[in-house]
Amino acid sequence: SKLIEGGKKRSHDDGDQEHQQQGQSKRRDRKDAQDQGKGREDQHIEGGAQGEHVGCSEGVDEVGKCSNEERKTRGRRGGRKGRVDDGVKAGREDRSSGEGVRVQGFYSDLLYQPWHCATADLQPEWLEVSNVDRRRNLSPAAFREEYELKNKPVVLVDGAAKWPALKKWSMESLEAAFAGKDIIAGNYPMPFPTYSAYAHNTIDEMPLYLFDKDFVTKAPQLAKDFSVPSVFNEDLFSVLGTSRPDYRWLIVGPARSGSSFHVDPNCTSAWNAVVRGSKKWIMFPPGAIPPGVHPSPDGADVATPVSVMEWFLNFYSAAREAKIPPLECVVGKGEVIFVPRGWWHACLNLETMTIAVTQNYVSSAIVLDVLRFIRPGRRDLIS
Repeated sequence: SKLIEGGKKRSHDDGDQEHQQQGQSKRRDRKDAQDQGKGREDQHIEGGAQGEHVGCSEGVDEVGKCSNEERKTRGRRGGRKGRVDDGVKAGREDRSSGEGVRVQGFYSDLLYQPWHCATADLQPEWLEVSNVDRRRNLSPAAFREEYELKNKPVVLVDGAAKWPALKKWSMESLEAAFAGKDIIAGNYPMPFPTYSAYAHNTIDEMPLYLFDKDFVTKAPQLAKDFSVPSVFNEDLFSVLGTSRPDYRWLIVGPARSGSSFHVDPNCTSAWNAVVRGSKKWIMFPPGAIPPGVHPSPDGADVATPVSVMEWFLNFYSAAREAKIPPLECVVGKGEVIFVPRGWWHACLNLETMTIAVTQNYVSSAIVLDVLRFIRPGRRDLIS
């Protein structure tokens, strides 16, 4: 993105009075500039992954948040250039004086887009489409024939309905379970209380996502609260024991957090069970690359929008009109979604706090595909 800055030059009348006061005005302007320069040393405009607060003319609290009403009135659609009106406060406020930096006539796509993605409302049309099969009491044999062999997604409505975790797990209970242990959020280790405080208060464009593969090792008692749904019991990677690739994760995140478009590693399939909250899923079949997503020729690297919200704001409409439209659904508490191998998928957490468990696996239905993927010896693609 280009940083586009604009400003209005102060205009002066040609009258005699202006000429007489010009010298005095310059001295005042120079002093004001010096004073402002000193003030700016302690100020900054928050940007990038920290979230933007430009566009809020009122209602900025002690941590730089905009009021909900201000966000609604200033929200815009798409990636257009935004303007910060005269008198806008940006950055953290000076808590000693109660005054912030005032920015006048300032234009920036670089700052506007992240702020817009962090404050725009979820659009109702994003949640209207539900074209993934929803099944109840599906037997392992029926699942294999109707979905696994056909490499077709499905939502198991009762897949995790009997998990004790549905009643036991909350942010408070997880904090107790991980007492004294760090969890991984956004690839950073941190205490669970630190992440919980962040997740409940963040207004970042792409909130940090708790994604921890060692959660059972850190909190063994959690293993008693969930189990692999019966249709996924066959997992040939289990024969590798402790040498198997990473395969199971605890996932926790606030609204607007989620996973950008990707294909699961090692040509595996996956299941994802929601314990609390709900997730919007959008999936494209193998070979159908989502709009706005640019994988490298070997698939090792993928360029995507910075956040899932940015993708929805800028590319969802195009996806719905694509030659191969996506499969979409919302998965709620106690439900499990099957993500077949090779499918591009992204998910967006919809509620204040969403908790889920996910696992990648290899069954006899896809083992030949997995072997073909591994045999070329591309260690950099195996995880």
